[in-house]
Amino acid sequence: MTARDWYLTKAPGIDVSRISSVTNWLKSLVGVKSIDGLNAYYTRSNKAYVINHNINILTTTSYPATFEMMYKSFAVGSGTSLTNQNSNSNTNTAANVNANLNTNSNSNANKNTNLNTNTNTNNANSNSSNLNRL
Repeated sequence: MTARDWYLTKAPGIDVSRISSVTNWLKSLVGVKSIDGLNAYYTRSNKAYVINHNINILTTTSYPATFEMMYKSFAVGSGTSLTNQNSNSNTNTAANVNANLNTNSNSNANKNTNLNTNTNTNNANSNSSNLNRL
């Protein structure tokens, strides 16, 4: 939908001949200014962009050139989304070492010796947390 068509759906019944067209300096957006001159509207894809000059309780605008600079310099970037990256890493390692030395003697002159060594390594975990980058 063009900015003109979008504006007409939001302000039905206005005099179409009083709507003025605007273009940003990059010539990448074509839009319209409201009849009172305090709003500029651009559309792209399924989004509408409104640049508003709020004069509060005043009856006239104080900075018309600044407002014009703002809506003419407006541009829609291609990378305007928030990206989440995980960058923290935690590693947990539990190591258990068991050593048993058993010596047994009996009366028939046989000597038995047992040497047992057990090594266990458990729980290697990686966890992440968030880092937000625009």
